[in-house]
Formats: sequence, C-alpha cells, structure tokens
Amino acid sequence: MSGPGFSGEDVRDGLDNMIEERANEGIGIVTAVKNDNTYAIDYDFVCGPRWIVGHVCFAKWLHPDLFEDLDPEQIHKEFLEDFLGVEELEGTWVYPMPR
Repeated sequence: MSGPGFSGEDVRDGLDNMIEERANEGIGIVTAVKNDNTYAIDYDFVCGPRWIVGHVCFAKWLHPDLFEDLDPEQIHKEFLEDFLGVEELEGTWVYPMPR
C-alpha cells in the first residue's frame, strides 16, 4: 500500500496492519518491530526503473551520517522530470522518508 495517491499515514497503516497480521508468525519478537524501527518501500523503488532512489533510501536509513548530503525526494523528482518527463507525483513511496 504505497505509491501514487497514498499518504504517509496510509503507508504507515499498511505497515502496522502487516505487522498485526503476522503477529502469530512471531514478527513481534523482532527487535526492529519492538522498537518501532520498521520501514516500508514501494516495489518500484526496489525492482523498477526508480531503483536508484530506493538505494539512496536504504543508504540513508542504514547510515544517515554518511549520506546526509543525499536527498531522496529531490533525486526522485529529478528522475521523474529528466528521464520520464513527468511532473512530481503525489504519493508516498517510502515510509518514513529518510532525512
């Protein structure tokens, strides 16, 4: 539940629902889930043509101090405009957005 037309709240709710649905499978004992340190990323940011933006998000989530100069939102905007000729799309592709 991410992509065009979805808000950050929509994506967060989807992530919470996924965690709840898998509670019987033991996901609740995972440290990241216990500490509310979970992330969501749209499939297109992993396997689609915008994978480079997804890689920037992963880099910033894992090592924010090393990649503080990268801005995934700006990179995504430039990709859409320069390579696809598309104005910025309203939606949420990652949650939370790396800062």
